[in-house]
Amino acid sequence: MTGSWDNMNVKTKTVFAIFVVLLVFINVSGCLGGSGSTTTPATSTQGEYTSTGETTETYSETGTGEETTTATSEYATWANPWDASKPVRIGDGVYRITYLKYSIKVRQAEGTPVYEYEVEKRRGPGKVTVYGTEWDMQTGEARKVELGEYDAYEYYGKLIPINADQLDAPVEYWLWGTQPLEFYEGFFLFPIAQTFGMGYPEVIGFKIKYKDNVYEVYNPSAVGKDDYDFYMSEGFSLADVPDTDLTYTAFFAMTTFGFWGVLEEENLMTSTEGSYGFMNYQYKYKIEPQGTTSIGEKTFKTVRVEWSYIVGDARGNGWAIIAPNLPVPLEAEGLFVAGGTNIYSYMKLEDIGFEEE
Repeated sequence: MTGSWDNMNVKTKTVFAIFVVLLVFINVSGCLGGSGSTTTPATSTQGEYTSTGETTETYSETGTGEETTTATSEYATWANPWDASKPVRIGDGVYRITYLKYSIKVRQAEGTPVYEYEVEKRRGPGKVTVYGTEWDMQTGEARKVELGEYDAYEYYGKLIPINADQLDAPVEYWLWGTQPLEFYEGFFLFPIAQTFGMGYPEVIGFKIKYKDNVYEVYNPSAVGKDDYDFYMSEGFSLADVPDTDLTYTAFFAMTTFGFWGVLEEENLMTSTEGSYGFMNYQYKYKIEPQGTTSIGEKTFKTVRVEWSYIVGDARGNGWAIIAPNLPVPLEAEGLFVAGGTNIYSYMKLEDIGFEEE
């Protein structure tokens, strides 16, 4: 559909503006065909959570930018797309997500194979044995010194190859902090992070294990051992683990493009179709409430959303099944094309665990 911006209703203008701004941000950031620089997913520090409720407000409106709505008394938005840093409300309880298991399929270039992986993530209280570096004043040699075991907040991840590119064994990684790490919460959903934040004073250390290779870094000052230097192992690092860039980039493309911002403005309990087109800026989307599903010993209402877009030289389409009060879709599939890059990304949530707040 084409038309004048002035003739669009206010709601359609808002939705379209959110979509364009967020999508342009993705292109500028370089996540679709960038130079390999690390981009951190944004998280909010507000203590919000996603919930559903009842409302008597309903509407049906059309315009040059068209939206067709079927009224309902239920109301729910997706307030925190892909942001697991905030608690979620389920029934009368408020919970923190502590465990995830999902499968992913990824392709990073047109015509190349689709690769498959399984991901497990966990976070919560744990223990860590800390090491430091001690220097021999006479010889100048550095020695690895065990400084003891400490309580920590632990993030654990495991990337398992199913039909992988080069990864031929599971890779495991641990990150320990003196408390939950705000900078890392946005990475919790990711298959594997591209940074472990060793510049933060509350980070105790991290460890990566792939086959017989181990890379570990520890910050003794985080546990009060200021007399010892950082310890960093040699000969192996995250850069030596295959397929990490592939899985990270495809997941980043799925999680950060502009359509998810549209769902923060829409009632997901209402059947809705929206579209707008102006020159080479076009989008369409559809929201359709489904039934219910059970996962992680909880039951959730589900919604199917579909989208397609053209914004400049960026275009794509896809669909997702979401539960409005979960920050991660139950299943999602998308194609994202921009700047010569053609990315396919699919994920399916297999299991999820909660801890009541």
